[in-house]
Amino acid sequence: MKVEELMGGYKKIVLPRDKALELVTSIMEDRGSTRDLDETRRIITNFDEFYRIQIKHNKSYLTPSKDMRELIKGLVVIDKIKLIRKDEKEFVEMIFDKRVSSDYINRLVRILSK
Repeated sequence: MKVEELMGGYKKIVLPRDKALELVTSIMEDRGSTRDLDETRRIITNFDEFYRIQIKHNKSYLTPSKDMRELIKGLVVIDKIKLIRKDEKEFVEMIFDKRVSSDYINRLVRILSK
């Protein structure tokens, strides 16, 4: 589980569904709740329903709602997510806002891996 740097400064990580939910919860405990994190947690928790929506509308990614004030203040963490089913396993690909550091994400992932 390593953070991948994308063009434009965005970061990407793919985690099993349960680890993705733990990561979002850890971020919320560390930084506080924001609209994008609440929405991301809701999407992951209701994986089956949102996966159907993603497939039905032929979307590659789902974009959690963001509060404009939080966006301007740099509090937004999750830019978009992709729900993945592979060999009957569920994964979540998360694209983080460019203002979130790779070190921060890696630190939380290391803590969750223990």
